[in-house]
Amino acid sequence: MQIDLMMLTFAIVLFAFFALMFIASGIKVLKEWERVAILRLGKFKHIKGPGIIFVVPMLDKIAMKVSLRLLTYAFKTERSLTKDNVPVVVDAVMYFRVIDVEKAILTVERYAVAVELAAQTTLRETIGKITLDELLSERDQIAEHMQELIDEKTEIALACPV
Repeated sequence: MQIDLMMLTFAIVLFAFFALMFIASGIKVLKEWERVAILRLGKFKHIKGPGIIFVVPMLDKIAMKVSLRLLTYAFKTERSLTKDNVPVVVDAVMYFRVIDVEKAILTVERYAVAVELAAQTTLRETIGKITLDELLSERDQIAEHMQELIDEKTEIALACPV
């Protein structure tokens, strides 16, 4: 009788321990600049963060963690031709950040790569449409124009349903 009671107590303690571990496995801590998309059984539920969040084990999954901080991308040296067929070598740095976390996660597989490639393409297109003199003398206007084009491309890419 006493052995049965000890076995029952041990089983209850063991069950409670595993239940607490199961529940604790769903507790996550996100930094101030982080957001995550929660998928419940594969379907988008909502965006969570920052702070302590709870993800229901076995039902919910964190699809992707997104940083809201400013991200940088340094272009490799780009060789291109200007409108007047002058070969130029351009180095560039792009700064970007995610504004709409849900769109960034759900509409593009790798949003950072998509933004980088859009910017690289825009750089080549812009250089090909201007002369060397314009490239050297109107850098600020070219940068503003490129920012508008990249913003337009990324908003379209994130807004289009697949």
